[in-house]
Amino acid sequence: MTSAQGYDAGTVHDLLAALRHVQTRTTFAETLQAVVDGVVAVSGFDVAVVRVLHRDGMLHCEAVAGHPDNPLAAVDVSDLEPVAVAELQAEFDLGARLGDLIFLHHADAPADVDAWVPDLPEPVEDGGWHPMDALWAPMRDDDGVLHAVLGVDLPRSGRVPDAQQAEILALFAGQAGIALSHARLAERLRRHEREFRMAFDHAVNGMALVHLDTAGRVVGGRVNPMLCELLGRTPEELATLPLSRLVAPGQDVDLVASIVSDTQDELQLRALHADGTQRWVGVTSAVVASTAELTTAILHVADIGERRRLGDELARQATRDELTGLWNRRVLDARLDQLACRIEASSEGGAVLFVDVDGFKGVNDTYGHHAGDRTLQAVGTRLQESVRPDDVVIRIGGDEFVVLLADITPEVVATVVARLEGRISRPIRVGPVAIRVTASVGVAHAGPGHVDTDALLAQADTDMYARKRLTGSGHPA
Repeated sequence: MTSAQGYDAGTVHDLLAALRHVQTRTTFAETLQAVVDGVVAVSGFDVAVVRVLHRDGMLHCEAVAGHPDNPLAAVDVSDLEPVAVAELQAEFDLGARLGDLIFLHHADAPADVDAWVPDLPEPVEDGGWHPMDALWAPMRDDDGVLHAVLGVDLPRSGRVPDAQQAEILALFAGQAGIALSHARLAERLRRHEREFRMAFDHAVNGMALVHLDTAGRVVGGRVNPMLCELLGRTPEELATLPLSRLVAPGQDVDLVASIVSDTQDELQLRALHADGTQRWVGVTSAVVASTAELTTAILHVADIGERRRLGDELARQATRDELTGLWNRRVLDARLDQLACRIEASSEGGAVLFVDVDGFKGVNDTYGHHAGDRTLQAVGTRLQESVRPDDVVIRIGGDEFVVLLADITPEVVATVVARLEGRISRPIRVGPVAIRVTASVGVAHAGPGHVDTDALLAQADTDMYARKRLTGSGHPA
C-alpha cells in the first residue's frame, strides 16, 4: 500500500515516528543523536553524520550513527576533523542538486578532499555509489540560516539515491534541522536561566523580578534571599504586600512609575523594615518584557544606609564649623540669599546680627587655647539658645559670628540682642576657672522691598565696631 504522495505507508510511518523522536528530545546532544539515528532508520543509508557550525566558522562533527548490521558503518566522531564552512561551501558549489540535497560525484571532488572513506571496491555500474561520492543535506533554522550539515554514506542499495529516497532524506533533514535549532535555543535559554538564577539568588544586594498589571499592581514575581533579609520579610510576604507597604510613609515616591520608566537613575528612599525601622535603600530597575497586559521588570535594591551616612557626614563637615557645630562661612552667602527671600515675603522684615566676642584674646593668652576653644563652644551654644529654631547662627571665623533673623520686628530684634548679650556675659566654667567674656552685637534691619545682602552684612559689621568703640570693649575681662 502506498500513500497519495507515492510513499510506502510503512516508510511514512517510520519517517513520522523518527521525527517525533527527534522533536521530543530534551537536550541538544540528545536531539543530535536522534537525528542521525533517525536517518539510518528511514533513509536507506547505513552512515549518518551531523556537523554543527560553531562561532569559529568551523563545522564540528558532533553526532554519528551507523547501521549495526554493517561493519563498515562503525565511524568514530574523533576520526572526523572539523571542516571550515567556506571549504565545505566550495565543495557544495561543485556538486549537483538532488532537490534540497547536494550530491558531489567522486569525479568532481577536489583531489585533496579529506573525507572518511570505507574500504570498498569501486563500483563499476552506472549510477552506483563510489566511496568518494558525497551527499549532504544542509540543515537550517526557522529563518533559513545554516547551522548544521547532515552527511550520509553507504546506501544500502549501493546506488546514488533516486528522487523518492532523496525527497525522504530532504524532508527528514529539513524538519530535523528546525528541531535542532529549537533544541539549541532551549538549551541556551536553560543555561541562561541557570546563570540568572545563580546570580539572582546569590547577589550581595536585594533583587526582585516583578510582574505588574496595567493598574500597576504586582501580580507575581520572585525575590532573592538578600532582599528578604534587607526588609525582614519572607518571600511569601513580599509576594503579597503592595509596594506602598514597603516604603516608609511621608515620601513622595511613585515606585510603579519609577519601575516602568526603565531609567538607570537610582531612586533613593526609606524602606520600611518588618520591625518598623526604616532603611535607606537605592532602587534601580530595568524592564525586561512588556505587553499590553503585563510589564516585567528586574529591581536591584541596595542598602545605602552607610553611603548616606558618609555623604551626610561629608556634607556636614563641608558646611559645619568643626569646633562649635554651627554653620560655617561656606554657607553664609546661601543663607543670606534665603534670608532675603524670606524678608521679601514677610510683613515684618528681618535683621542681620554681627557678633564679636570681647576679651577672647585674653582668654587664650591667660588660660590657653583649650580654654579658648571651650569658650567659643559655650558662646555658640548660647547664641543658638537665644534665637528661634529656624533662625540661623553662623561662625564665620575666630571669635566672630553672624545671626540671621527673619519674620521679626525691630522691637523683637532688640529683645533678642539683649538676651544673647546677657547669656554670653554669664561665667563660662572651664575646669576650676570661671571665664567671663562679653559680646559686641551690630545690627542691620531690613524690610520688604529690595534687600541687598552684602550691604546688610557690611552695615551689621560697621554697627558692631561702633558699639565696641562706645563700650570700650575688646580687652580681657
